[in-house]
Amino acid sequence: MRLTPLVIAATSVALVAPTAAQADSPGTHTPAAPGVSAPGGRYEHSVDLKFRAERGTTVRYTLDGTTPTRDSRVYSPGRPLRIDKDTNVTAVAFHGNRSSVPVSYGYLIKSREKPLARLVVMSDVHVGSHTSADKKYESFFDTIGSIFPEPDAILSNGDMINDNGDGKDPDHKIVSEIFQANLARKGMTDTQLLISNGNHDASLAAIRAGYPKAWFPDSGGGYYESDVKGLHVLTVNTETYNSDTAQRTWLKGRLAAITADPAYKGKPVLVQGHRPTTGTTMDGQQASNPRLAEDLSAFPQAILFSGHSHLNINDDRSIHQRDFTSVNDGSMSYIEVDHGYQMVTEDGLADRFESPTAQALFVPRPNSLDIPVPGTVHGGRYVARVVAVDAYGNASPAASLSFRE
Repeated sequence: MRLTPLVIAATSVALVAPTAAQADSPGTHTPAAPGVSAPGGRYEHSVDLKFRAERGTTVRYTLDGTTPTRDSRVYSPGRPLRIDKDTNVTAVAFHGNRSSVPVSYGYLIKSREKPLARLVVMSDVHVGSHTSADKKYESFFDTIGSIFPEPDAILSNGDMINDNGDGKDPDHKIVSEIFQANLARKGMTDTQLLISNGNHDASLAAIRAGYPKAWFPDSGGGYYESDVKGLHVLTVNTETYNSDTAQRTWLKGRLAAITADPAYKGKPVLVQGHRPTTGTTMDGQQASNPRLAEDLSAFPQAILFSGHSHLNINDDRSIHQRDFTSVNDGSMSYIEVDHGYQMVTEDGLADRFESPTAQALFVPRPNSLDIPVPGTVHGGRYVARVVAVDAYGNASPAASLSFRE
């Protein structure tokens, strides 16, 4: 079984505020950002979208996540924009030589078919207090619930806290309390929560002490296997993988056994580990554990989710497919901009590479594995649709992952 190339590339949404408009002069004003008739989110039908804007302004929009310019398409009042596929809509209101800040809305248009499994993949939570995190995670779980009302699993892929050898082990209890409160509040009582070990998590003992056993059911080495509605999920400990012979033997053995099972033919095996492996996502930035890439290379069914880098998941390089599939799952605390680029903010050029945006992946796996995927060879099998959603509910299609025999 070989991997086919990606079918749908990532689209980007604004992560930082645009440059501030100049002070108004007599007879001019800076228009307010346009509103929309239907909020961004998940729909099981097409959406007829209308923009709301101040009288005398012109609304221009794009459908690929880029910021509209004066050359972009013009919205005609009274003529709704039909959204019938996953789309990022970005709009700007223009008035004379002034323009509003751009606003983006993500629309996910899905069928009524219930997927075989629905997973949310996040990482780099870095929570240290109820004061700073309680309200934020209420918002995050509200966003999760708007896309997947009852996810089958939430994978939290390392760095639950921000320990730097400074005794923050007890912070795991805070994260556990916040997550348990929101799971209960949203009625996600049957949702599995699966944690991996990150470089800021203090120790395996601290993780075990901080969470319910079912959230981190390792047997001593920080790695374990889970079943999510028949989907195999293997959690690895990337803090020790390269030198851990027992863990390597376990992973290769389980992958060999799972993929050799005729009943599991053509199905993906999900692997989560905090650090990315070499030569994969984001050009290998902040990667380690070359032996993990070596061990996964024999199993094209494997899909590795990793965090650690905090790099933007809307970047095309966040998904890498060669011998196996690797996916960058972003960060829930802040996003880093790829070094070599620069952010423009309302204060000018940023002197750091960080943006206060949270991102997570939503991975629905459909019931049928033989749905044809445009652009793949004959016999392609649809595995998963990966969607990036930020803290504000903006959703963008990231990729379709597909295999062929």
